[in-house]
Amino acid sequence: KRMSFSQSCSDLRLEGAVLHAKCKDPVGDKKDSSINLGPLIENSDGILKWKKEGNFNTSCTNITLSGHVLSAQCKKRDGSQITSSINLDSRISNYGGSLQFLDH
Repeated sequence: KRMSFSQSCSDLRLEGAVLHAKCKDPVGDKKDSSINLGPLIENSDGILKWKKEGNFNTSCTNITLSGHVLSAQCKKRDGSQITSSINLDSRISNYGGSLQFLDH
């Protein structure tokens, strides 16, 4: 059963581009889970977007998490940097106690 990760997981934290959380499984037990967001998000001229093999963390710094929103300072093509954010709930799900990427 798929659940919104932000509503069914707690202790959310980032280590670099890896999201860690404790997520409820179908019987309500909390399981440690993690997912590397680096390969799932791209920096498109300073804008964070979902894309397989995106590797945003090679061109973005100061990656932070506020609730279910990831923010980072991302380089644009002209070399300047801007702050960009992406809602992780739109593609990251808790599936049976495990963080998973929804590829749609």
